[in-house]
Amino acid sequence: VTIPSELRRTLTWDQGREMASWSDLERLTGLDAYFCEPHSPWQKGSKKNVNRIIRRHLPSHLDLAAVPTAQLQSIETNINTMPRRIRQWENAHDVYSTYLVATAA
Repeated sequence: VTIPSELRRTLTWDQGREMASWSDLERLTGLDAYFCEPHSPWQKGSKKNVNRIIRRHLPSHLDLAAVPTAQLQSIETNINTMPRRIRQWENAHDVYSTYLVATAA
């Protein structure tokens, strides 16, 4: 799936070790990476909530290579079709689809 360039402008991450190669990611994707400051939860937006939702399905430190693709796709569908208060109870899939239709016109 190709994500429209206007939706790929920046990437914001917490201070985790998973972003040790952030400069490579910037170079390869053309995105600017930003990091939340320590002890500044207001900079993290809904990231913590999404992580909590993901952890319902996948415990931390799990080797994702050991999880069958069909199971990961099922989890993805579940998360993307879950109504969210931040989206006035719409789900991410519908909001994204509506945006794509509106920008294609």
